[in-house]
Amino acid sequence: ANHSIVTCSDWSCGSSTFDGSVVTCKGSHSCNRRDPFVDTKTKFVASQVSCEEEGSCAQADFGTCSCCDGAGCPATFANGIQALPSCTADPAVFCAGIADDGRTCTEWGNPVCL
Repeated sequence: ANHSIVTCSDWSCGSSTFDGSVVTCKGSHSCNRRDPFVDTKTKFVASQVSCEEEGSCAQADFGTCSCCDGAGCPATFANGIQALPSCTADPAVFCAGIADDGRTCTEWGNPVCL
């Protein structure tokens, strides 16, 4: 689902990839992988994500220029090193941030920056 506005509930978005989307993850497993034996995670690229409950995004991969608000946000990007930013705390700073390829998060198309 690219450039979409999506609400996920009850495993509904496990194994999905979102690029440039606004995604709300409701429920404790809404954006986690559905099958524990298949290593396909929900992936977010340049997306504005709200993880409303503890665990709602626990196994999701947050990639380049994604941001997250809510009790279920992981602490870091998928690389496990860089802190995962809030979408709403300081959007100007987030949107001006430079990704690995030299483009800003506005150029990557995160909806919070558009």
